[in-house]
Amino acid sequence: MSDLARLFILSDHLVPIALLLLMLLMVEVGWRLGHRARARGNEAVTEGISTATVAIFGLLSLMLAFTFSDAAHRYDKRRDLIVREAQTIATVFQTIDLLNDADQPALRTMLKEYLDLRIVMFARPIDPVLIETRVAARNKLEDEMWRAAGASVKAMQFPDSLIAARILDAISTMIDAADSQHQAQYMHPPTAIVGFLFILTLTGALLAGYVMGIETRRDWFLAVLYAVLMSCSFAIILDLDYPRAGLINLDQSEQALIVIRQGM
Repeated sequence: MSDLARLFILSDHLVPIALLLLMLLMVEVGWRLGHRARARGNEAVTEGISTATVAIFGLLSLMLAFTFSDAAHRYDKRRDLIVREAQTIATVFQTIDLLNDADQPALRTMLKEYLDLRIVMFARPIDPVLIETRVAARNKLEDEMWRAAGASVKAMQFPDSLIAARILDAISTMIDAADSQHQAQYMHPPTAIVGFLFILTLTGALLAGYVMGIETRRDWFLAVLYAVLMSCSFAIILDLDYPRAGLINLDQSEQALIVIRQGM
């Protein structure tokens, strides 16, 4: 699946919607199967229902809690990386004062261009191709800043050059923070885990319908409530894992970059 197709599915919440419809279908299928088993007079079929229900829904609860916790952890990490990136940019801006007065304006201009590019890096609508183009432009600016800062430090007399060399460490840290933040966008759970949770959720719906069929008591209110809550849970997990595409976002963390730019 291409990145554009994946973003379209995530931004429009097609997976939770499909899950909702499939769960309602599975409830109906389970109802019919349970009703037929009851009609055949197979009383033994009811003996293992309680055990199976506890086991399947217990496993579903465990998987849901694990996946949600994992997604929330990655979301917090992405947010922390953005804050760290903003802090490193602010440090570079401050350490420019250590250089010769004649070299400072050019570096400040490059850093402003760098920050402007970073602020619009993940602007919506998300375009993976455009993001990679901006990353390439950012890398070019990083190289230019590194060379300009290095040349400025070499031109200074000792011990001033020793103090001014701090800007090289600051730029290196800024580059590392930017790379870490960018790579964090590709940190997602294995497809097998998400797929298993999807199948397990449908299995729970099938079992719920089957129990209703065995008991010959159709309760659509509980069935719809279960389907809606599970779909919403799935939507929240996906939004946490893809905060650039869903309703949950990183705008508050990104605001730190805008505040720094306004202070330049």
